[in-house]
Amino acid sequence: MEMVEPDQLLANPDNWRIHPREQQDAVEGLLSEVGWVDAIKVNVTTGHVLDGHLRETLALRRDQGKIPVLYVELSEDEEKLILASLDSSSKMAGTDRDKLDVLISEITTGDPGVQAMLSELWKVEVEQPRERAASAAADGGGSDSADDGDSSKGELEISAELLERYDYLVFYFDNELDWQVAVERFGVKSVLNAQVGTTTFKKKGVGRLLPAKELLERSA
Repeated sequence: MEMVEPDQLLANPDNWRIHPREQQDAVEGLLSEVGWVDAIKVNVTTGHVLDGHLRETLALRRDQGKIPVLYVELSEDEEKLILASLDSSSKMAGTDRDKLDVLISEITTGDPGVQAMLSELWKVEVEQPRERAASAAADGGGSDSADDGDSSKGELEISAELLERYDYLVFYFDNELDWQVAVERFGVKSVLNAQVGTTTFKKKGVGRLLPAKELLERSA
């Protein structure tokens, strides 16, 4: 990696991304609050920027001086492939809404552009999917079996009597893959609160207390 003046970098003529004002404000806010955590990527074969066009533009606008640049060697065909797929492939990933919800809630920023970006991210990836799921549940949709409707009514109430009168098993998972398989197989949904006796705890998480019969049926 080298430190290079931004006016020495050559914009890629095939760059297909357009950066709206909201994105410019967010990235500029991140650069101001955190600084550079990733380098501009440049293909030494053509001299073209592969990744980081917006950051390069903002550096020029801010008269920042030298910025970090990582040089890679690609053919012209490879350059086109990377240019088309570098950011696009990340959009194929799914979203763990609960983790993202907690992550955003723990972030403190005073920059309006970053705040707007996080607010929009939370709205699109957390709030709207939850609203769609709640609407589908209210309409009786999203059910794959006749008895699924009972489990959508809420979590089984936990009480001292329950723990005294019922036998139970507790399973723990030491890796994310096994946990996700169990979540899908047993239809575990997000918990917004837990009822213990007469006390309601406002907690967010993923969990469900399953009757043994349902556990055995689903694991068969």
